[in-house]
Amino acid sequence: MEQYIKKYLIALQLYDAQRTRMALGVLGKILAIIICLVLFLLSAIIRKHTKSTFHPAFIYTLYSGLLYLLSMLIIFPAPINPLGLLYILLCIISFCVPTLLTDYNNVRTVRSLNKLDADIALSRFESTFLRKLLSFMAILGVFCSIYIVVIIVDPKVKTTFLSK
Repeated sequence: MEQYIKKYLIALQLYDAQRTRMALGVLGKILAIIICLVLFLLSAIIRKHTKSTFHPAFIYTLYSGLLYLLSMLIIFPAPINPLGLLYILLCIISFCVPTLLTDYNNVRTVRSLNKLDADIALSRFESTFLRKLLSFMAILGVFCSIYIVVIIVDPKVKTTFLSK
């Protein structure tokens, strides 16, 4: 009888540990999704502050948020470390601080003094070709990262380019 009680308690402890691990995994996914939403909020703040969609900080925050969020949603069973995403978020915030500290109204007044040069420069960067190219590269980056994660996570694949 004592053996059965011990086995039952061990099984109960393993079940509780597995349930706790599963709950932490779901909580980690929720925290990672929240961090991705913070990245989208940061990109919206930068967009409103700079009034431009071609600012490097805006592009970097928007597409990194898309990259991480789509990777998490498409490959849902893959484990994620929310502390790693928090570190990435802090690095992106440190990259965006100079953008948020710059007064873009003064930049626009200097640009308006050289109106002809400014129009020529803006017309080079606001073409539909560049917008399509940027969107294509972002989608390609998402698919390449998902492909790499599938190769690394998939146990059926014996060798990868990382194991060579």
